[in-house]
Amino acid sequence: MRGTRGDASSSRERIGSAVTIGTDDPRHPFDEGNGGVIVAAESTAPPADVWALLADPQQWARWAPHIRWIQASRPRVATMDAPQRPRGGSRSRGPDAAPPTAPSGTAARAEHSEPCLVAPGDRLFVRGPAGTRVQGVVTHVEPGHRWDFRIRLPAAQWLDSAHVVAPWGTGSRVATRLRVDGVFAGPGRIALEGYRPLARIAMARLARIAAADQGRHEAG
Repeated sequence: MRGTRGDASSSRERIGSAVTIGTDDPRHPFDEGNGGVIVAAESTAPPADVWALLADPQQWARWAPHIRWIQASRPRVATMDAPQRPRGGSRSRGPDAAPPTAPSGTAARAEHSEPCLVAPGDRLFVRGPAGTRVQGVVTHVEPGHRWDFRIRLPAAQWLDSAHVVAPWGTGSRVATRLRVDGVFAGPGRIALEGYRPLARIAMARLARIAAADQGRHEAG
């Protein structure tokens, strides 16, 4: 892995902000392949604290405000509702059936839930803005460091995402990469560029929230 350590004071971005990283950048966090949208942010929190937010689906709505609802195939991973859920009809994305509806009384607020970290083979159902729904499978996990997720899209396309946290200076760097592949991947790659601003917001929030959580733990 490249770019796992460095002098945080010499970095081009401020703590708690996010930047797009090119594949020729020495801070590029992924060894394999090029292309896709890559966004990263720095946090004063240690990697373990950032990982606890990055790898627990119940925590995602805290730092990714566009995520409204999540359900996982494993019984031990609770269904989670974000503070505000979209109303009205929803449209499905992908060739599969819509995700199951959360049973009454099973919704769990993230701050009151036990950690339920992702594991290989987990199937996650995610509801995003305007009622959009996607489902995918966790394909790879390196505990404390990286996890990968694959979503099947229409027209023989796949959205692959990789999420990494690593030491950086006295804190950590967190990064995500989104890449569309497939026979007809061109339109998906164009659409993916529209997601870049949301990815930057999410990474910046994750870095700040991890630092704030660390401060509360130290104060307690």
